[in-house]
Amino acid sequence: MIKQTYSLNRSGNTPHKKTIFMVLAIIIVALCLFTLEQTNVTHFFHKKSAATLGGIPTTGGGSSYIDKGSVQKPSSDTPTTNTNTHSSNTADSKDLENAGAATLLVPNGNFVSAHQVSASTPLTSVCNTTPGATCQIIFIQNGIQKSLPSQTVDAGGSTYWNTWSPQSLGMTSGTWTVKAIALLNGQKKTAQDAMNLEIQ
Repeated sequence: MIKQTYSLNRSGNTPHKKTIFMVLAIIIVALCLFTLEQTNVTHFFHKKSAATLGGIPTTGGGSSYIDKGSVQKPSSDTPTTNTNTHSSNTADSKDLENAGAATLLVPNGNFVSAHQVSASTPLTSVCNTTPGATCQIIFIQNGIQKSLPSQTVDAGGSTYWNTWSPQSLGMTSGTWTVKAIALLNGQKKTAQDAMNLEIQ
């Protein structure tokens, strides 16, 4: 009789322990799933939200949320400030007005496009110096001086003489020294071409 009671008690306790263990296991699994769902690791019980990168949505509409660690780049709708207010190749009246305070640069460039020519050879000339200055290219032979007309240098710092010939300036055959003279508010700078102009 004692043996039988003991075996009943023992068999009665075993299912009770198994039940408690199963309930605890279910609770632990449920807590893990709940945590994973709340942190958007799994999506068993709710829909996946729009993917985000650095706190800024990568799909869909706009968002007011910006991750503090990220840098927001301007979109095509965001107005941007352009600090370059003018092109360097076009004349700007403000540049020319401010030229008075500028330091005059020594002129440089292709004062003549070729150095061995005939009297009728078409030539071009360029003078680079301070914007707003005037530049003139002169040719000297035995005390005789011929020149291209004086021109104002543009905001890009250049002025051009297109398609002229020695004959059009009344230059004769022989060797001519080539110089450029730049003037700006009482300042004067002169440069001489390294090569002479040889007219056949």
